[in-house]
Amino acid sequence: MRKTLTVSAVVLALVALVAGGSAVAPAPAGAQAKPVVWNLPHVAAPTYYHTINYTAFANKVKERSGGRMEIRVHPASSLYPSHELIPALIEGRAEIGS
Repeated sequence: MRKTLTVSAVVLALVALVAGGSAVAPAPAGAQAKPVVWNLPHVAAPTYYHTINYTAFANKVKERSGGRMEIRVHPASSLYPSHELIPALIEGRAEIGS
């Protein structure tokens, strides 16, 4: 009787640990609901070769990440004027720069 009671207590303790451990464990990482978006401001025109290369790079990043990350290229100072590009990067208003 005593041995059965001890075995039952151990089994109940293990079940409680497994149930409690799964409740406390973090949820598995799944797909993000929204993609991570970085803004890339640039002073050159949309047809300039630097801007074309940045756009190709942004497309490749989106393709390789499966759409989880996106880089938005803002040509022709459409996001920040030329004298504000470096301060915008330093202050964190833009995530990536040329």
